[in-house]
Amino acid sequence: MSNLFISTYLASARQDLCESLSRDYGFKIFHYYPEIATRDALAWAKEYHFTNNALDVGSILGKNYAKHLEELVSVEHPRIVIVQEFSLIAIQLLQLRRKYGFRLVSMCDDSVNMIEGNDFKWTHRAARKFLPRFLDDIILNSGETAQWYREHFGKGQILPIIPDEEIFRSRLAAASGRVSELRERIGTGGRKVILFVGRAVGLKNIPTLMRSCLPLKDKALLVIVGGGEKLPELQKLNESLSLGAFFAGECFGEELMGYYQLADVFCLPSTQEAFGSVVGEALIAGCPVAVSSHCGARALVNAENGCVFDPMDGAALTDALGKLIDRTEYRDEIVLRESLCPISFRECLDAIFHELPSR
Repeated sequence: MSNLFISTYLASARQDLCESLSRDYGFKIFHYYPEIATRDALAWAKEYHFTNNALDVGSILGKNYAKHLEELVSVEHPRIVIVQEFSLIAIQLLQLRRKYGFRLVSMCDDSVNMIEGNDFKWTHRAARKFLPRFLDDIILNSGETAQWYREHFGKGQILPIIPDEEIFRSRLAAASGRVSELRERIGTGGRKVILFVGRAVGLKNIPTLMRSCLPLKDKALLVIVGGGEKLPELQKLNESLSLGAFFAGECFGEELMGYYQLADVFCLPSTQEAFGSVVGEALIAGCPVAVSSHCGARALVNAENGCVFDPMDGAALTDALGKLIDRTEYRDEIVLRESLCPISFRECLDAIFHELPSR
């Protein structure tokens, strides 16, 4: 008998979750596309022990369904099945639940901004109106969204998309020797560092970030970590603005851990973002954050660790970054800072599954 966790593909932000579910709560891990893993997930893959099983899927009008789902359920006899979002597979599981009696829980990445109408897909918006009422529970990424679901459907647990702090900080500590090398490479010139980590795509709103950093360029250097389709355009904008931003390209493993430690302020300016796992990573590294109000990760921000801003207001972003930069002292010697993350991955997970027996 095993509980089941069913999702699309393995992202680095879910590795700690998969490991904990497998090790501590008797879950088998299934992905529609087990052969797909983000490059940052591959950087740490050897540290994990869970088996990434393949779910045999087909497609109807571009939507996935599981081909042999009843066979899987009948063999495993799960007490709990966790499924990603409000998918066709979730609907299949609702039908099977009547026969096999397991509890069905959706792990939903909605942000408040999405609930208010800024969804990625209209199908998700439509499913949100009726499917939650039939589920046994829903795991949300923030207290804000959980409150909305509780008010409308009477259910909602909280599990932000953050790493296990103990694991993540051990990686930061192991990468401490890289920080001086990175500082030399980017040439800060005695300035503080504003860091962005993410894909160079439109919804990340990087041009607004770049323009907002222009009035601050004498005291702060913008470092952009990531690749993507918009990267050539961003590099041209950097030249036309004479901003002098540093493009680090795609970074994984110890190099990325080094950039989190080097940063004095982290910024995620997205106009659309279900959560933004990089915000939690920056906070665990002890870095203050400026987070768009359209990101689910705004729920991690308080007066002590950062600020939230309107991503459509460049002047507001300049003001937010300027205040955070002025609050931080220049660090001649960079050491691992105390975590600023107000929420614990382990405590949230234990709160959700406190009724489940440990292995």
